[in-house]
Formats: sequence, structure tokens, C-alpha cells
Amino acid sequence: MIKDVRISIFFLFSFLALASDPFRLVKQEMKNENYIYSLVMLRNISGDNQILSQRYFLEGICYTQVGDYSKAISKFVEVKKFNLPVDDYYYELGKTLYFAKEYDKAKKSFSASIKNKKQVTGSFFYLAKISNFQKEYRQAKIYLQKILTSKNLSPMVIQEA
Repeated sequence: MIKDVRISIFFLFSFLALASDPFRLVKQEMKNENYIYSLVMLRNISGDNQILSQRYFLEGICYTQVGDYSKAISKFVEVKKFNLPVDDYYYELGKTLYFAKEYDKAKKSFSASIKNKKQVTGSFFYLAKISNFQKEYRQAKIYLQKILTSKNLSPMVIQEA
């Protein structure tokens, strides 16, 4: 009898934890780089505009990771329609545009990320790479210098810069 109550309480708390963050399991799968499975789980999540905005944002990231940039961009466009703040939106959109070789649009997105003080060092890094591709070497150098003057850089970022 007591064992049944414990099991019931465990499932109740598990359900409440999942209800409070419907993306908890998805984020764990994304952390484990299971992007296809994450997309399957995301399709089953519905809710208000806040939840849908987060769902489409995570779908955009997953599609980027599997290399389907057109679907990723369309998901990011859906996020923007909700007109709700989503952390790292411009940075993630910029990365997708960068991988899709839409460099001018990516530059605008990374600039917006810097303006919003989100993923600043990463945004400068991609801006430097884009400037280098576009043979704008002086601008690339400026971006690299901004990276190197940033605080708390990992050795990997310093080496790349």
C-alpha cells in the first residue's frame, strides 16, 4: 500500500515538473545531439503563443543542426510573428543564415544580437568570418580585435580568433 502511494506521488511530481517545462525533455535530447528525436517530440507540444514561440525556436535550432536551413529559417520566421522576446533569437537565426550562405542577412542578424547584448562574442566571431569570406579584411580584423578584448574567453575561441 505504501509502495503504491510512493509510486503515485512520484508520477504526480514527474507530471507536475513536465507540465511546468514542457521542453525539459526536448532540451535534454538536444544537449545529447538527438535533433531528429527532438523534432518528433516538439511536434507534440502545443499551447499558448509563448509555448509555440519557444517550440518553433527550438525546431529552428534542430533543423539548423541537421542541415535543413530552409526549414530552420521558416521556423525562425514563425517565431518572429509572435512578437515575443526569445533569448538568442538573432544569434541562432544568424547562424542559420550563415550556414545557408545568406551572408548579408546573417550580418544583420548578428548585429541585432550584439545590439541586444546576446551572444556578443559569438556574433563578432561570425561577423569576422563573413567579412573574411567577403574579402573585407579590415572589418574582419576589427571584429577579431573585439573578440580578443572580451572577458572570459575560452582558449578555443582565442585560438579560432
